[in-house]
Amino acid sequence: MSFKRIPLLILVLALLLMSTTTLIVAQDDPAPLLDALALVPDESHGELYFVDIAAIEEAYPPAHRPIDWEESLADNGLPYDVWWHMFRNYILPGLEYFRSAAEMPAAMGADFFQIDRVLVDAAPPQTVMYLFGDFDPAAIGAALTERDFTQEAVSGAVELWCGSVGCENSEQINLRERNSADFFGGDLGRQWGRLIAPEFMIGANIFTDLQDVEQVVNGAQDSLASNLLYQAAVAALSDQATLLQAFIPSDAGLASFSDVGALLAPTLAPEQRRAIFARLLDNHLETLPPFKLALFADVVSENEEIGSVVLVYALPADAETAARILPERIAAYQSLVTQRSLSEMLDERQVEVRADVLPGEFYTTVRLNFAAPKPTAEAIAEDAPRPLVYRLLLNAFVQRDMNWLSTLSRADLEALAGN
Repeated sequence: MSFKRIPLLILVLALLLMSTTTLIVAQDDPAPLLDALALVPDESHGELYFVDIAAIEEAYPPAHRPIDWEESLADNGLPYDVWWHMFRNYILPGLEYFRSAAEMPAAMGADFFQIDRVLVDAAPPQTVMYLFGDFDPAAIGAALTERDFTQEAVSGAVELWCGSVGCENSEQINLRERNSADFFGGDLGRQWGRLIAPEFMIGANIFTDLQDVEQVVNGAQDSLASNLLYQAAVAALSDQATLLQAFIPSDAGLASFSDVGALLAPTLAPEQRRAIFARLLDNHLETLPPFKLALFADVVSENEEIGSVVLVYALPADAETAARILPERIAAYQSLVTQRSLSEMLDERQVEVRADVLPGEFYTTVRLNFAAPKPTAEAIAEDAPRPLVYRLLLNAFVQRDMNWLSTLSRADLEALAGN
C-alpha cells in the first residue's frame, strides 16, 4: 500500500525421564505466533518476545479476562484470580507499563484489555513493539490529537501518526513529558512514531525501523513468517495445544552457543573459566551439531505445562544426533548459577524431559519438552508453588547458564580447559 501524502509530510514511508521419538508436523499450520511474525521484517532482528494474553482463557478454564480496566478492579472470584495469576507470569519487556494501564485510554486511545497479543523486538537501544487486538482508530486518533500527535499519512485502514517532535525524532527523550501509560516510549517522554490499524498498533523508537515494518505491511518486503526457518520452528509447536508465550534469540544470542566469548560471564576469573570448561568437557563427549534457529516456548496442554526448546536443523542426521545427545547432557549438567544438578532441579519440579525429532519439508526440528503436571484452577488462584519451566529456561539463557546447548567442539573445550 502506498501512503497518500498529507500536506507538510516531509519524510517518505519506505513505513530425567527422557525419550526420543519421531513425529511428522505440517509446516503450514496457522498459529498466532506466525501471524505476529508476519509483520516483522525478514532481516536481522533483536530478541523477540511474544505473549498471547487472550490464550489464558483457553489454556486455563475457567479463567476470565476482564473486559476493561473498570471491570478489572472488581473482585469477581476464581475466574479472575486464575487469569491474573497467569498473566503476571508473562515475560515481556514493557509489561511494567501495566501499572499505568488505567490511564492508557487517554494516552493511547485504547483500553489495555483490548490487547490480545504483544510482540517486542528488542535490540537495545532499538525497540519495536507490536500490539495486536481489536482497536478503534478513531478513538486512538482522538487521544493522540489531544497529545499533539499528527496523522501524517494514511492508506486504506493503516495510519501513520507522529508526535510534535516528528517521527524522525522518535528516540528523543523528554522527561518533562513522561507518560508511562503510553507503551510507545512514554516512560522516557519519547514520542514514538506509530502505525495504527483496526487490528494492530505498532510503535518504534527509531523511525527507519518503523519504515521497514511499513514495507512489510505494504507487501514490499518479506516477513519472518515467510522465512522457512521460522515456519519450521513454529510448526514444531503446532500439535501442543495452547501457546502462551515464546522467545526467539537474536543472531547474537544464537551465536552465543558457539561463541567462547559469550559462553560464560566475563566477570569469571581465568581459573574459574578453565574449571568450568573442564567440567563441560566431562559431559560433552560428543559435539552437538550447530542449529540454525532456536525458539523457546511456554505451552499448555490439557494435563501439562510445558517449556519447549525448538532447534532447527538443515540435515535430518544432525537433528537425530542432537536428540540423542541432549538428554544425556541435561542429565549431567551442573548449573553455573545455583551450583546444583539440573536434573535434581527438574525432579523437584516434577518435570519430565522428552526429545522429539520432527521432520519437515525443508528443515528438521528437535523439540525438547520440559513437561510438568498442570495445576488445578484452585491451586493457581491460591498461588501455590508451580514449576514455571519456561521462566527457568529463559533465566538460564539470560544468565549464560545453558551450556548443555553449547555447540563447541571437544577440541575447543580441550584448549579452553588448558589440556
